[in-house]
Amino acid sequence: MFSGAYKRVFGRCGGKTNGPGSDEESLSASNERAKLDIRRLEVGIDRQRSAAAVAAAAAERTKSSADRDVEMENRWLVRRLCKVEDENRWLMSRLRMMRLANRKLGKQLRESQAENRKLCECNTKLELQEAKRDVHLKVVEEKCGILSSVVNDVRALIRWK
Repeated sequence: MFSGAYKRVFGRCGGKTNGPGSDEESLSASNERAKLDIRRLEVGIDRQRSAAAVAAAAAERTKSSADRDVEMENRWLVRRLCKVEDENRWLMSRLRMMRLANRKLGKQLRESQAENRKLCECNTKLELQEAKRDVHLKVVEEKCGILSSVVNDVRALIRWK
């Protein structure tokens, strides 16, 4: 059907040398033929649709209860699949949010570890200063002990004389 319409419009010119649209009469005849071809195609499509509807109705009548059960189970499975897909989308969004939160926490952890290292370094410096002060204090205490023993010896000598 379609190839005939194509040939009439674009094919042979019917003996005319100037092509299918050379004058008004051939153009209107071509339009009429195209309209007829469109009507034929529409009728063919309608026949196919009605035949498909009749076949679907016949198939519905010939279905057994097992077929209907299988269809119901398939519908249930499709609904369940849709629910599972929705749940998976929700879980994926939660996973993305948790990954973002995890990145933030990782950054905070690295910052706190850096701060902890700085505090440990400061603590080590303070412990070193405290150890130096303790050594200095012991030296001063020993000197004071020596001076007090010298003072006591001098006092004893002064009293003795």
